[in-house]
Amino acid sequence: YWGGTDSTEKRLTKAKTALEGAEAADSEAPVTKLARGYYYYYGFKDYDQALDEFQSVAKHSPNDPEVLLAIAQIHRRKGRIEDAIETLENVPGLKWVFDTGNPVFAEDRSNPGHRQDAWNFYQAVREHIAHVHVKDGVWNKDKNDMTYTMPGDGDGDVERILRDLKTRGYDGYVSIEPHVAAVFHASSEEGDPAEKQKEMFESYIDYGKRMKEVVEAL
Repeated sequence: YWGGTDSTEKRLTKAKTALEGAEAADSEAPVTKLARGYYYYYGFKDYDQALDEFQSVAKHSPNDPEVLLAIAQIHRRKGRIEDAIETLENVPGLKWVFDTGNPVFAEDRSNPGHRQDAWNFYQAVREHIAHVHVKDGVWNKDKNDMTYTMPGDGDGDVERILRDLKTRGYDGYVSIEPHVAAVFHASSEEGDPAEKQKEMFESYIDYGKRMKEVVEAL
């Protein structure tokens, strides 16, 4: 649901049914609270409610890296870069998965009404990065949502960030996370499933080709 490959009400209902099953068994169990937090996070982008659930688990499992990572992800989404880094530093060996496109749609809490800056965010966390997701786009105020683009065509500073990573000798992972139109069309309940799968496949191929061009130009 969160990734866009099946953003249907049916998928969200399945998640809710699974959560209700866990709650019936033990609504206060840490694993249930963690699942409930991700339900609010992934299903509704309700970061405040998700954070409440994650922090409740952290009281009982303060050194659980999965819980601390979940809290760090929420801080990142809420534009609290310093808090996210502090959480990561409290867990030795825990590293950052940086997505070039996330700052484009994430609110800048220090500047209400504005989005974060991808380059500035990258600079703040680059010492902790072990995996880079390449996603790009521009913020659409009219839709109050992000319009996804090919890498290098949006505000994710993809080329600048990849060039800096190369210069700094980065040897971690880099992967593509397209989110282009064809992927989100595939999340609809309407249409031919085979055709939607074909659209998804072709969108990844096209995105990969553009990514290859960006990397070769560095």
